Amino acid sequence: MQDCSIKPFFTFLDFKIHRKLNIVPIVVVDYSLSNLTFDENKCIHTLKEGAQNDYKDVIDSLIKGYRHISDYMMGFGMGAKTIPKKGEASDCFSLTGDIFNPVFSVDDLY
Repeated sequence: MQDCSIKPFFTFLDFKIHRKLNIVPIVVVDYSLSNLTFDENKCIHTLKEGAQNDYKDVIDSLIKGYRHISDYMMGFGMGAKTIPKKGEASDCFSLTGDIFNPVFSVDDLY
């Protein structure tokens, strides 16, 4: 046994736990589909309590998937008005409301 060598093999958990790998998922939501819905009773991104919100459901699913990997996420949106009933739809905006700090804690959403 002369030509033996040991090479380390790192798994994802090794990088996450032992190497302190920080993963921050980036979520981008395209709200432009809702611009095609002109009936106010069929708004697909309403904030009304108890009403179905497809966008919120997708973000909740992503959070559940990444919850054990990261405590924080970055969120951006496009294709929606950032000021209600004024101006054109924005090409890029932060889901936190602050374009310079789009990072939010996953715990803040619950």
